[in-house]
Amino acid sequence: MRKVLTFLSDFGSDSPYPAAMKAGAAGLTEARFIDINHQVRPQNVREGAFLLWSVAPYFPPGTVHCAVVDPGVGTGRAALIITSGGQHLVGPDNGLLLPAAHRLGRPTVYQIAPRQAGLSPGQTFDGRDLFAPVAARLSAGAQPEQLAQLTGHWQELDFGQGSLSLAEGWLKGQVIYVDHFGNLVTNISAELVGRLLSYGERLRWQIEPAGQEIRLAFQPSFGFVPPGEPLAYLGSAGTLELALREGNAAERFQVTAGAEIRLRQAR
Repeated sequence: MRKVLTFLSDFGSDSPYPAAMKAGAAGLTEARFIDINHQVRPQNVREGAFLLWSVAPYFPPGTVHCAVVDPGVGTGRAALIITSGGQHLVGPDNGLLLPAAHRLGRPTVYQIAPRQAGLSPGQTFDGRDLFAPVAARLSAGAQPEQLAQLTGHWQELDFGQGSLSLAEGWLKGQVIYVDHFGNLVTNISAELVGRLLSYGERLRWQIEPAGQEIRLAFQPSFGFVPPGEPLAYLGSAGTLELALREGNAAERFQVTAGAEIRLRQAR
């Protein structure tokens, strides 16, 4: 089976930069290339980290992920290889890789040494000149120790955790991602939801700072509410999501990533 090499960036699908990055890998590996996303909002490391976190577990062992959302390019920030759960992740040391690495298993972190890897990257395009060649060599069978040095220092990033009050009947958390449909992905885990809610239960969602209160139901999926109605459900990432059936919840309720969410049982 051919190895898989994925690419994720904030370069924009309408720019030449994703192709240039893959060109930096193409002559070094026979791996199958898969694009995760090149439409990450510019410099939005947390969004890129979420996208990588959400898909990495579904790739086969031996996959290499090349992820580049890199506001610090050209500075002294480190470049990393992280090995976890039988996969490799390559990218800048700004937290981008860490949520996926932790989700895959127990990370082992290496700092890339460009001279050791036989590379001389420029100042502005490490995606093409550094990360893609290193990722390609890993997918072709190179070991991390051949390209990098073990390190005990790196930048962490996590999405936080939701909270639950059984006594007061509420769930609290944060919107960590707004998807293409305007659905709001939160950091409230399925485990917390299951301790409080059953399908069909009604909720009150208090939207701050406007103080608007939305009534909605917790349901298995969109088809359980009429078009245009809000609902809460467990999404494919395994966390609570809020949405409008056939509508855009982010636009309708003017909610963005980072917003605090508080849901209370409608008693």
